[in-house]
Amino acid sequence: KLLKSTTTTTTAAAAAAMDHVVMRFRKDPSFSVEQELQPNSVPIMLWPFQDQAWKVDSADMTHIETNGVHESSVLYLAPKAVRTLHKNVVWLTDVKFPPSEWCKRLTQKAELTQSRRKKAGMSLQWPIFVVDFTDQRTYHRCKGLEKVVGKEFMFYSKRSVVVNRVFDKQSKWVSLGTKVLQRDNINYEHIPLVVRTDIVETLQHILQYRYQATLWDPIETLWNRSVDIAHYWPSDGRSGIGRFQKQLRDTVSRVMEHHFASRKIFVGVTGTADRRGRRKPQTAYVRHMLDTKIVVVTQRDEWEGHYRLYEALLSGALVMSDEMLILKRLGLENGTSIVEFNSVATLKALAEYYLVHDQERHAIAARGRYIAMSQHRSWHRMEEIVFGTIVTKCTAKECPYIVHGNESSSSSSISQV
Repeated sequence: KLLKSTTTTTTAAAAAAMDHVVMRFRKDPSFSVEQELQPNSVPIMLWPFQDQAWKVDSADMTHIETNGVHESSVLYLAPKAVRTLHKNVVWLTDVKFPPSEWCKRLTQKAELTQSRRKKAGMSLQWPIFVVDFTDQRTYHRCKGLEKVVGKEFMFYSKRSVVVNRVFDKQSKWVSLGTKVLQRDNINYEHIPLVVRTDIVETLQHILQYRYQATLWDPIETLWNRSVDIAHYWPSDGRSGIGRFQKQLRDTVSRVMEHHFASRKIFVGVTGTADRRGRRKPQTAYVRHMLDTKIVVVTQRDEWEGHYRLYEALLSGALVMSDEMLILKRLGLENGTSIVEFNSVATLKALAEYYLVHDQERHAIAARGRYIAMSQHRSWHRMEEIVFGTIVTKCTAKECPYIVHGNESSSSSSISQV
């Protein structure tokens, strides 16, 4: 009888855990999000950001995690009272801080939370998301936490998913490497960076007061852009910004200075760069992109993806980029919403072509801006991490050219997209 009672209790606990709204949706994508999710119905504990013992912060925590939760129509930052005892609570941990102890510390916190939930008669399992927005090629995993809550409740996401990408000194170009989304039978979701909300706010302000325009106007064609082509990376090595994994960027800047000497070009930095520049929007930088026809962006030598890509797409300029293995995941298509180059020769030829084919340049720039605004906002990314898809549906007439998530519709519509 005791064995039967224990088995029944265990089964009931497992069923209760799987009744978590996030687990139900991930198990059955046909599950009606609109019926089950009310505005601000899923509390998120951001760790260690919300842990008073760890006074930590980063640009990604600010621009993606915290801002994404605040901007989402269904997520909200969990106050202390509900971080452990809410039936639909979700934990999200950033592996950046503390880098050597996050797994141990969070496992201890999960064990303590289980004790509290057990006393309250609640399920001892809840979804925990481990995110890594760093450039690192390390695939983080927390086996201790998996033992506590169960592997099926652990989800891993990673920004940098390309390995063995290197700059080949012989060809003087990058070897692309391989995209890796699984290690040791653990799946890793790719989580790209985002269009920062504060950059959109800055853009809106500049458009309004300098051009008498709005975010949803066709800014690709509203004024004559005086700069032909820009690459926001110096060629002289004296800028003071991060000088590592940068041989491709140096190469492209030197090529532009030499080949496009007869054009009006810009090679260098506007505003404040590096970590300080990532904390606040750089108005001079945004203004310069709005005055540029083609913005060239390049990856670091050993990884793909950076904020510059989304900022360039946002500006209404045609964006040219070196080849990326993650392009499809970003929703971008070569020749339709972005232009890729794979050598010095193709960079030169394609840039010259699009500088004299205005209509094609404008069309690609407009499509790229639409994708950036409709798929890569902070709330999009946070909802993708938690639900595996975007659940806030944008129905307002200005969509997707809005500043904040609560502008998606007058009724904060929630739907699968």
